[in-house]
Amino acid sequence: MKKYISTFFLLILLSISVRLITGCSKDTAVNPGNTDTTTTNSINITWDNSTVVFTENENSDIVLFDTTASIIHFKGTSTKAKSLKADDNFVINKWEYYKVVKTVNQGSEVLVTVGPANLTDVAKDAKLTWNQYVNFDKQDILNGIKSIPGSQIQIVTTDSVGYSARVGSYLYSIGLKLLSGKVRISITCEKIILDTKVAKLTLIGEVRNFRTRGNIEVVNHQLMMYDSRNEYMEGEFDLKAVAAGSGSDLKIEVPLRLFRFPIAGIPILFFDVRCLVVMNALLPSGASTLLDYKFKFVVDEGFQYDVQSKKCSPSANVRTYEMKENSKPQSGAAGAMAMSWGLAVPRFEIRLGLPSVYNTTIGWVQSAYLIGGDYTFTPPCQQSKARFIGAYGWSLGAFGLSVASGTGNLWDYEKVFLKAGDCP
Repeated sequence: MKKYISTFFLLILLSISVRLITGCSKDTAVNPGNTDTTTTNSINITWDNSTVVFTENENSDIVLFDTTASIIHFKGTSTKAKSLKADDNFVINKWEYYKVVKTVNQGSEVLVTVGPANLTDVAKDAKLTWNQYVNFDKQDILNGIKSIPGSQIQIVTTDSVGYSARVGSYLYSIGLKLLSGKVRISITCEKIILDTKVAKLTLIGEVRNFRTRGNIEVVNHQLMMYDSRNEYMEGEFDLKAVAAGSGSDLKIEVPLRLFRFPIAGIPILFFDVRCLVVMNALLPSGASTLLDYKFKFVVDEGFQYDVQSKKCSPSANVRTYEMKENSKPQSGAAGAMAMSWGLAVPRFEIRLGLPSVYNTTIGWVQSAYLIGGDYTFTPPCQQSKARFIGAYGWSLGAFGLSVASGTGNLWDYEKVFLKAGDCP
């Protein structure tokens, strides 16, 4: 027997209350992210008087940096290295800043064990400003993939990169194709039980080039300004799920790094671009389902820091959006069943600090697409829905505000494609 299905979304992806920020707009202006390619970024830092700064000439005193053990080996003749003690802050290579954990003077070498330091500790004043056209650089993409544990790069051409990663019973295959003004993304998630593929979830679409802007300002060791926003973020994705008797997949979240792009001229600041896969399903033996939806959007997304409340608030504008069926949802089951899955892509994580082993995520924004369905007997109900959600998060530990963090919604839209029976 064939039955139509419906969605029950357990929003594990966000774990926050739904908050509608903005409505749908019909702004059809040309996307400046695709036409204006200028970039104007700047960095200006005044290190605190107590911060030990190794000049470019003094950087030659570094013999070895053992990143695995977090130990920097200095020459034993380095006066500044010998002066370092626990809890001191210091700077090398112009922008890399650390906190001393301990030092060991071996005569020929001074071994300094290091850890991360807050920007507001090492710097008295700082101003970072970016206004950047984001282009998708192949080398940035390759660097991001290589840092993913367990990933295997399979395809590298002049304009394409492909790799796979195994997480639990799921095999993820990701392809990125660089085109003029956009990057095409394909993600396949296959669940394998006893060497049999019982579920296949796919996303195919693209993100166009866009513009990112922001400001970070520290005055007298205090964070006074922090805002970040992406303008005319434009995407189009097809999301499809085909599954048969795949069992239970409850509250699964898998983050996958897609690539990284630097903020030009600001070496301590960059973006990690990720995909977050979420799954919440119960498909018993004999049950099957087919879901196939399209999402299109043009949005502005970001947040701003308020120095009085020490919190960030959202900044969002949904210029256009569309959700529609590519094909009618279908299912077959002898009993109750449910499936909800989705992806947040692109998820832009702003990271601060050098080297990358010590950098900290200070904020993120993402667009998410959720599809799914359920069929219940008590009461008898069939539904089908899709959901388009924008979200943001922030954490200010890198500025000495370790208790200040939060998440929220930028927008939340739901469309019901089918609702039959005695549904709540």
